Amino acid sequence: MLDRVGLRAFGARRPRQLSGGQQQRVALVRALVFEPTALLLDEPLGALDKRLRENLQLEIKAIQRRMGISVLYVTHDQEEAMVMSDRIAVMRDGRIVQIGSPVEVYSHPRTTFVANFLGETNLFRCTPLASDGSFARVQLSDGTLSIARVASAADINRGTDFKVSVRPEDLAILNEGESRETVVMGRLVDRTCLGPTMRYAVDALGQVIVVNRQGSGLWPALNQGDPVRVGWRRDDAQLLSEE
Repeated sequence: MLDRVGLRAFGARRPRQLSGGQQQRVALVRALVFEPTALLLDEPLGALDKRLRENLQLEIKAIQRRMGISVLYVTHDQEEAMVMSDRIAVMRDGRIVQIGSPVEVYSHPRTTFVANFLGETNLFRCTPLASDGSFARVQLSDGTLSIARVASAADINRGTDFKVSVRPEDLAILNEGESRETVVMGRLVDRTCLGPTMRYAVDALGQVIVVNRQGSGLWPALNQGDPVRVGWRRDDAQLLSEE
């Protein structure tokens, strides 16, 4: 088990001779060596560097599957939650507000809190106009008409203070001739290179919205202050209400 967490050479050391991260790995091994039927892990990798943390995430998942045990894994790291989980429970004020698979919770948040907590999103204030139970027609703050998915018609009837949620990767800065089901006008505020992803900040709808784009195709053509058109598809937008 020490081999699995990279500590074979440290087996003879006393606790005070180990770093915080090494002590954390020892605690994990001490729990696993008894082959429990269930395991509670509360921020078990918080003191580790990024590469080691990612390696141990995969190792914990492999051990869990090999031993056939249930693991309740508590973390504030949203990326870690997505990597580790078969099911995610998002909690607020001591109660579960949504539970489901990582894809379900990320792609179909039920509230603005869940959308903001798990990953990053853009929230556009809006007024619902009509709904068929699957999609709703809404009016954005500048008068633009848009369409967004809804979890259920009941959410519209009992909710207040509605917003449309669109993830940054689902927004597009449109070239001439391109279009989407919803298009708003804005002005480029900033742009940042994050390696394979380009991050654009756009002033639109009375707020700064974030657009993430793979590749650098737009980079040379856009400068701070340039007018831009930002668009999204209806399947990538979700109507949410405040709790």
